[in-house]
Amino acid sequence: MSVVEPWQGRSPGELAEDIQTGHGNKTARIAVDTMIPLLDWALRIVEDIGPDIRDAWQEFRRLHAGTHPGQARFAGLPRTERMNLFLRDAHRTGVALPGDPENPGAIDYKYLACLLGLPAPSNSIGLGLRSIAEASGVRWPRTSSSVVSLVRLTGARGGTNRSPRPNSRNLSGW
Repeated sequence: MSVVEPWQGRSPGELAEDIQTGHGNKTARIAVDTMIPLLDWALRIVEDIGPDIRDAWQEFRRLHAGTHPGQARFAGLPRTERMNLFLRDAHRTGVALPGDPENPGAIDYKYLACLLGLPAPSNSIGLGLRSIAEASGVRWPRTSSSVVSLVRLTGARGGTNRSPRPNSRNLSGW
């Protein structure tokens, strides 16, 4: 059997017109004066902010799954009683109703349903419960800049600095 060389003996480099890749990076090294603040903030995000984000995500998942300890007091109660209990406690403690980040000035009823321990598939609160919430006198964010945090609504505590702040001067040897 005869084998024909389709490239007539030329190498792959010749076929690709000998693209020169060079040696090393073409981009200049980042200056130490720039790298130090970048590393400082990267460490801050990972060590200081990261644990709070992780904790908030776990809190959010428990609320959506209906397994958050704060939802236990609503177990077995009808929807109206859940809403009334939540509103009484919110009024007494000064906790605001959750604001809807996509609709400034409105109550986030889907999130409120999670706080009340309603199952995730039924996160819609009907008009009757909405009118009870709106007429309750419990405040809610009225502007887009108002944010009610998960921590205030659930009673979770966080925001503590879990590690010492990186010292930029100690990073210059990197």
